[in-house]
Amino acid sequence: SVEQIRSASDLLEQGYQPAFIERYRADETGCLPRHTLWALKLEIDRQHRQEAAKVRLTQQLPKGAELDEEAVDFLKRAQTELEIESTLRAFRARRQLQASQERDGQVGQLLEKLIGHAGSSIDDMPSWVAQQFSVDRDTALQLLEQTKRLVGTLLLCDTALNERLRISIQRKAQIRVEACEAPQGDEDDEQAADSIDESDEDATRTGAAVEQIEAVPADAASQIADQASGQAEITSAVESNAAADTEVGLENELAADRPPAKEPAAAPTESSVEAPVESADAANIGNSGETAGESETSAASQSVVADLESTEPAEAGGDAPVAESAATSSSADATTENANLEARLPDPLASFSTPAKKKRAKKGSKDKANAKSSASSRNNAKLTPRQRRRRWLLAMLHPMKSLKRQLTHLTAYQQLMLGRGRRSQLVAVHLEYDKKSIVHMARDAFVARDHALVAWFNDAVAEALEQSWRAKLENDAISELEELASEKLLVGAVDSLRQTLMQRPVRGHRILVIDTVGPKAAAIAIVDQHGKVLCTDEIPCSAQPEVVNQNVVKLGELVHKFRVTLIAITNGPARRFLIHSLRELVKQSEKSGLRWTMADRGGADAYAAGRTALKELSIYNRRDRAAIWVARSLQDPLGEYLKVGLNRLRLGSYQRELPQEPLKKLVRETMADCVAGQGIDFFHASPSQLTYVPGVDESQAQQICA
Repeated sequence: SVEQIRSASDLLEQGYQPAFIERYRADETGCLPRHTLWALKLEIDRQHRQEAAKVRLTQQLPKGAELDEEAVDFLKRAQTELEIESTLRAFRARRQLQASQERDGQVGQLLEKLIGHAGSSIDDMPSWVAQQFSVDRDTALQLLEQTKRLVGTLLLCDTALNERLRISIQRKAQIRVEACEAPQGDEDDEQAADSIDESDEDATRTGAAVEQIEAVPADAASQIADQASGQAEITSAVESNAAADTEVGLENELAADRPPAKEPAAAPTESSVEAPVESADAANIGNSGETAGESETSAASQSVVADLESTEPAEAGGDAPVAESAATSSSADATTENANLEARLPDPLASFSTPAKKKRAKKGSKDKANAKSSASSRNNAKLTPRQRRRRWLLAMLHPMKSLKRQLTHLTAYQQLMLGRGRRSQLVAVHLEYDKKSIVHMARDAFVARDHALVAWFNDAVAEALEQSWRAKLENDAISELEELASEKLLVGAVDSLRQTLMQRPVRGHRILVIDTVGPKAAAIAIVDQHGKVLCTDEIPCSAQPEVVNQNVVKLGELVHKFRVTLIAITNGPARRFLIHSLRELVKQSEKSGLRWTMADRGGADAYAAGRTALKELSIYNRRDRAAIWVARSLQDPLGEYLKVGLNRLRLGSYQRELPQEPLKKLVRETMADCVAGQGIDFFHASPSQLTYVPGVDESQAQQICA
């Protein structure tokens, strides 16, 4: 009932958490469920943010500006920050219009005459205006132009009309995304994003380059014999060196992202890899869909590089002797043919000797090699955080380049990424809709469609739209949807965190965790039922059959030695390679009752680098500490996540695009709510963890731990 909602709202306003109200104040709220209390709390927080935005934006008005009745009415009904900005923008336009009308009221009088005209249509508007105001024709033309500008200003002043037009655009418009031309410094980032979809084609071109290297010497010898000139050998040598340099440059360019497998040529088929990965991702603890999506992107790019590496050693190793013998025989034939040609050719051609040709070719290839090495060194330079973030954003926007969909049918994640891409000038967004309907809606604010001067008003409104008004409406429509998407993702992030913190602990199992962070090796940690560390180790990240067999043997020994009953593999980027080892181990241990699950490593790195980890696990390295944290987080999710700092928690790949202050506040309140509902270990909790208990501040937490 309304009374129950009011009572719960009062308690939430006082700072009580939903779990505390559900357990200790249920009689006052009529036993409202916890999810209802949380929805009410999120709505209260949103309203508080809206009130803060109203105060902040209202303070930016000129001094002495008093809001009129229209502005006050729309500010009360505003549900988004963009509606507040639009209302205040219309208020500023009304103030400016009032000042301009006081300076020149003749334009306003002309507009009133045009609206009130009840006769037939006017063919010669300048003559009619000149007759009405007793002015010459040039002055009448100026008055008409000023009246059109006044029409555009009046459209900006109408808050209700702007709201209707914005909603109409949101409902009817289709969005079309185009990639912007990247600046000169960002071309490498564009190529890095495009390589996700074009890596297979690059591998094909690399194979073709290898074939060209093998075929060029024989072709050069035949050209020397057929054409009787020394130019063919130069051309072939340069082309072969260029092809070799291209291959070396590609190797250097991809060296930073190489997968751990050295020879993944014998990797299983794609279908055998994807099946267990999909089933594992479905059981992903924490429901971090966006994080998993980002990991899949990096894993996919690593698999492409692995396929490229598997092709190169096979071709280079198997055909190198053949290419060398072919080059030797072709060079011998070329020497014989050149000796015969020198006796027959004229002096100018005969003076073009073979050593000179080789010297020029060697010099050209050396210059190209230096250029390639300098380019590869620039590509392999350490990227700054901003460059890494920009490359990730390019990879996320790459599938949207040819997107064409109704504006309201975009997901919240797509809305957020497109907004970030627009601000970074990486993509351009175009809205396609019936612009005539917008013109008619705006015209109806002045005259009806059966008015005698409807054509003139249509032209005036269309001109105002094309000048600046339509661009503002489209930008407002997109920005409002982006704001709503941000609110939705904000709620989704804290909901996912709450589910992770309140998930059912794993009891009575000895857990072996495979932390698939990669790229070359994965850390292993084994803990007993009470969280005590029994063993730490590592295994190589590879999908090759021989490496898989070695991993299965090693994991089997650890399982047998420490009596492991549960294996957990994390959602790291290297899980795609290690899922084969886990699948084979589970298959061989089918009768032993060994189980496996998927674990979220969202806070593992943050914990491993924190002070709490150095104090608790000082004898272990950083990778082992992360694996141990994952194992313990399965046994006590809330207790382990409380050890991670709020600023270092990873809630999703879109986390940085959300408003940071509301996100931090909601995360802290979510943790406090989970502590109120589940409790905390009083004897082992730190002062920072005790501050999450309702009613305990920092000074009291220090006294408790003293």
